Amino acid sequence: MRKVLSIALTLVMIFCVSAMAQAQKRVLKGVVTASPDGEPMPGVTILDKTNQTGTTTNIDGEYSISVGPNSVLVFSFIGFASQEVVVGNQSEININLEEDASELSEFVVTAFGMDKSEKSLGYATSTIKADELIKVGNPNVASALYGKAPGVRIQTGAGGATSAVNIQIRGINSITGKNQPLIVLDGVPIRNEEVTNNNYWGDQRLRGNGLLDINPADIDNISILKGASAAALYGSEAVNGVVLITTKKGTAGKNGMQVDFNANVSLDKIAYLPRYQNVRGPGMPAHIQNLGQAEDGFNYTEDGIRTVPNTTTNYGPRFDGQPMQAWDGISRPYVAQEDNYAALFNSPVSSNINVAISNSTDKANFRLSLTRQDNEALSLNSKNSKNIMNLNSSYNVNKRWKVDLMVNYINQNTKTVLIQLTE
Repeated sequence: MRKVLSIALTLVMIFCVSAMAQAQKRVLKGVVTASPDGEPMPGVTILDKTNQTGTTTNIDGEYSISVGPNSVLVFSFIGFASQEVVVGNQSEININLEEDASELSEFVVTAFGMDKSEKSLGYATSTIKADELIKVGNPNVASALYGKAPGVRIQTGAGGATSAVNIQIRGINSITGKNQPLIVLDGVPIRNEEVTNNNYWGDQRLRGNGLLDINPADIDNISILKGASAAALYGSEAVNGVVLITTKKGTAGKNGMQVDFNANVSLDKIAYLPRYQNVRGPGMPAHIQNLGQAEDGFNYTEDGIRTVPNTTTNYGPRFDGQPMQAWDGISRPYVAQEDNYAALFNSPVSSNINVAISNSTDKANFRLSLTRQDNEALSLNSKNSKNIMNLNSSYNVNKRWKVDLMVNYINQNTKTVLIQLTE
């Protein structure tokens, strides 16, 4: 009987102690923001050092955690200084985390896929991320670099997606006229010719170069290596600098396979056109130059058909809408051809649609990207269409051996306007 009473008394005591401990615990709530903007921070880790429990903030930066009177909470997030807070009797704790630059170290891809700390490099570099390149929806990589890299000058023609692009890093470096940097795509050099044409009288066209074949939607980041020290990594061809392009690799989603979709549409319009007068036609007043015309400025045939003097000066008679024999012998109304210059140009609409499928495991990863580009040009009836397929995959055979496979296929159709005048 005594043993039974002793066991019962022990259970009652354990129950009371447990109930008291539970009564002392409570739910603490709060919001975590980032300094100095005060934006909510999702994914911040909150750890109770006393009870060894923890939680994370939601998308709005809010959290809730069960704490006791002696709890000490640690708030931590990558790139931000951690904070410790003693809970005490508080029921709500709001935290503002500050960035800690010492915890982050920028790494830059240099030669042959090697990563180096940006602080350890002996030359200047600039890195442009993927989201900055596709934000505006430019059809080629070089145009997307406008204003994003200091010391880099981008020049391109007005022909749209097929216009050649000229890149200069830190200005003109050679008296020979060859100032293009070396373009390296995933370790493979691309021959990017100079955008010049010395045969002015025979051929005035500026053709596209190698940069036009690179799809911005497949790029992960671009590193621009400047200065002579950067040339040591790639030899004399990099004396004008290096534009190092790294393409996207396979990543896994929450449930394995990941699908990305990106689409954009852009509209171009000519900003300025020449202004022409629409009051007088071709010709010359008789008091300025006598070309056999009558006082009203017209010439008249024996049949009484009027024409204008054979001159290109637009100071002739005023337009009156009456019939007049044109240069080809056909009678037409004598009126101004308004906006005839503007009719030679489009207001082009361009679109870019990209779909990518990717996955990644411990030993392998792949990314398959399909892109459709339809780019209209400013010139009338001019258009460029592209179908682009990109495959980037890798397989780790063992700790020492790795196999990479990269395939890039481009099917391009360019339509240009051809104007031919015949007598």
